[in-house]
Amino acid sequence: MAPDDSGRSWIAPTGAERAENNHIQPNTGDHIRPDPVGAIPNRPQRLATRQRIWLHTQYLTLLEDQEAILYAATPATRQCTRERIALAKAWLEEDAAVLVNQTQALMAVIDGLIEPRVQEIMARRYLKNQPFADIAAAMAYDLRWVYRLHQRGLLAADGSSAI
Repeated sequence: MAPDDSGRSWIAPTGAERAENNHIQPNTGDHIRPDPVGAIPNRPQRLATRQRIWLHTQYLTLLEDQEAILYAATPATRQCTRERIALAKAWLEEDAAVLVNQTQALMAVIDGLIEPRVQEIMARRYLKNQPFADIAAAMAYDLRWVYRLHQRGLLAADGSSAI
């Protein structure tokens, strides 16, 4: 394994590194991220979520590789690697739980919209990550109309109007 900038071989972030990079309080599991209930995530939030999901897949790949190496290691190295793998898995489970909560909150906001057309557009856009052009084609709407309905959904989700 190649060493990172600190000279260590990359295994998994330590508790302090996780706290610094992901806003998690060490040893408590408390998240200080804002609760997204009642809000549709904006583009930067969606991109950040996609990046975190991609990062999780990379972490899992590394963990699987390390588990394969674990069986060829000496007993002392094996124990250290097991501990690091357990810490990394716990961190991934915590972050996955946050992502599940965010998705459930988003689904609740979308389900709270009154107009079914707006619900479908919002679900396709934010849960299925479909581009507006694909949504318009699938629903047989003009792209401008999809934009307008989407805007109505955003206003309704913010509580500015009722749809």
